[in-house]
Amino acid sequence: ALPIEEWPLLWEEADSSALHLANEAAETVAALKEMKKLLSPYEQRVFDLYAEGNSIAQIARELGKTEKSVSNAVFRLFQKLREQFKIS
Repeated sequence: ALPIEEWPLLWEEADSSALHLANEAAETVAALKEMKKLLSPYEQRVFDLYAEGNSIAQIARELGKTEKSVSNAVFRLFQKLREQFKIS
């Protein structure tokens, strides 16, 4: 067991770790906002629904589009993101 005198060290480590995670989350949100600027309004809506875990079929129903239209939008948005972030 850890002596009670050393407990504050655990809190400091936890605070540092939590701060690091919060900074990473803020950076990720900022990157996502910038990334979405590259997308058309339709692609942005498809991206949001896809990111929420919806399938192509569910997104098509939600937006009143064909599955082919949604599939094409997903392809385009991922292509734009790969180009922007140099992902192969």
